[in-house]
Amino acid sequence: QSGYTPKNNELNSQIGVPYFKVSDMNLPENQTYMLKTTLFSKNQKLKVYKSGSIIFPKNGGAVFTNKKRILTMDSIVDLNTSVLTPYFLIGLNYLYYFMLSIDLGKFTKGTALPTIDSASFNNTP
Repeated sequence: QSGYTPKNNELNSQIGVPYFKVSDMNLPENQTYMLKTTLFSKNQKLKVYKSGSIIFPKNGGAVFTNKKRILTMDSIVDLNTSVLTPYFLIGLNYLYYFMLSIDLGKFTKGTALPTIDSASFNNTP
């Protein structure tokens, strides 16, 4: 799934659902689990992703960093982020370590703004 970037007037620094940007993956507290953000949203209409979902960059040079992180709380993520939510048949730890083995850079298209080619990614066994 793809994230969504809220409007500035939908964000605040104190209360609501945590909102993570790709840059938040670089914070020392967020090396495996997404624990820290400075932005929140009280907009009930935004798409919220479940705790235990795995997020990773899908646009820009950040794709080549191969960062994969686990949401620790129901959260909103920005448009430059992909979200993979495990179903009950696949355990979170299995899926996370499987995702660590994937080089996202091999699934990109475009040169000026590399983007994960979702068709290629989704059709990979």
